[in-house]
Amino acid sequence: MNITEITKAEIKSPSDLMKWGGHLEGLNAKSGPMLFRGQPEPFSNLKPTLARAVDGGAYDAAILLERRLLKNFRTHYLDLQSLPPDMPTGEEVNARNDVEVLSLMQHYEVPSRLLDWSASVWVAAYFACASNPDKDAELWFVDEALMNPTPSELPTHEVQRLVLGSIGERPTDYHKKWGMPLIAVMVPMENARLKAQQGKLTASDNVTVDHAQLLSRLDALLHPEKKTGNSFGRFLIKGARKRDILRFLSEEKGVSAKSLFPDIVGLGRFLRWEFEALRTELY
Repeated sequence: MNITEITKAEIKSPSDLMKWGGHLEGLNAKSGPMLFRGQPEPFSNLKPTLARAVDGGAYDAAILLERRLLKNFRTHYLDLQSLPPDMPTGEEVNARNDVEVLSLMQHYEVPSRLLDWSASVWVAAYFACASNPDKDAELWFVDEALMNPTPSELPTHEVQRLVLGSIGERPTDYHKKWGMPLIAVMVPMENARLKAQQGKLTASDNVTVDHAQLLSRLDALLHPEKKTGNSFGRFLIKGARKRDILRFLSEEKGVSAKSLFPDIVGLGRFLRWEFEALRTELY
């Protein structure tokens, strides 16, 4: 994967974001569904949080960590004294499959092999700009159709089943035609945050793999003659304009910490952002 080739443009202002956000919304309407992801610094990859945490370490250690995190989450969740009304009970969590439990853990900042995406480009832009104000950010997009290029040989539901079966275990064999680890959009456990963020999740049967490498190769499979540039790529957002973009998203798109985290955590983040914006103006 050549990061320069898949980088479409630099977003240097709210006006640029309006232009390219509109372009991506057009692609979503024309050929979607599309997925969007914002990252607060230019990682130049799409590694899930667990992969970043064990980068360079033994693969079996990553699997062990994943297995223990799942076990401990289920155990301690049962011991919680009180839960918000929109949260599942401990018994319900124990009855769910590993992907569903990982999706719940993911939205409460526990590392996992899952990668967060949003059906909204504006939500993704918020996550790109909401932290690391001194660094540039990334806005990624992908056409979901890339993850089902050979339905006759291995349909999506079978890829999802194989990915689910690999959690806490060694990965399955490579797809015979893809020649690479499997990747799929997975069905999460719904919660208030996921709904507010229009969230979706991708997962691979390889816990440490970079999803960008897989998606780039799938793009090449789907477009063997020439990549269209409309199926997968990223934009670079300049760090110096993050605050202006956040203000635009809040005022014009209704996207802020308050709307995306519909709980006390979100209110705290929203007020902290307002405090920092006012402090910057005053000092």
